[in-house]
Amino acid sequence: MKNFILRILFSSIFIISSTLVQADLEDKIQLSSPGKLCFPQTSLHAEWPIGENGYRLDNVMLTHYLIIPKEDHFKKGAVFVGFRLKSQPEKLWLFDGHEWKIMNDTDPQFFVARTNTIISDAREISTLQPIIHTYISDFPINVNAYTNDGELLVGHGIMNESGPAREAFIDMLQNNRFKVLWEIGSNSLNTLLETVCLNITEMTVIIPTASTANK
Repeated sequence: MKNFILRILFSSIFIISSTLVQADLEDKIQLSSPGKLCFPQTSLHAEWPIGENGYRLDNVMLTHYLIIPKEDHFKKGAVFVGFRLKSQPEKLWLFDGHEWKIMNDTDPQFFVARTNTIISDAREISTLQPIIHTYISDFPINVNAYTNDGELLVGHGIMNESGPAREAFIDMLQNNRFKVLWEIGSNSLNTLLETVCLNITEMTVIIPTASTANK
């Protein structure tokens, strides 16, 4: 019995220690006075060769900061990053933050940004923050095959507390909560705001531990 109790005790200590090792460190820094952080709402990263062909489309990355309307802040919802072809309007591809897939009609793939931090509460994934960082790939991709045919879209939808992602997708369509970001091949982006500025009074620096940094 004594050995059994010791094994339970050591197992508990190991679990607690492992949890502590896996947790990321947070350093909160109060600013001495309010500061400002400005950045482009949408950035298309591609080489621009000399000539009339515009962007090189064989090495492209695109990031977009989706601005959620004030009335939807912190509601339960989902963000969708999509791709469609004008030549195949019946098909829609969705990006889940890791890979592109043909849309699952019963459970549409919603976007979740990949970070080094561990989300302690799964409910945070479906909470609409005022500004959400989206992208189309973790690395440069070749989109030459979709020139003048493909479109990148982004949008958000609202769902009930017990609602599935499909509910948010339908809400997005019904309330026109999406827009075309870029018509592939165009040298301009379809965005209204060029720069976003945030007033900040505190910042949090998240330091990944060895265990999370290797994931």
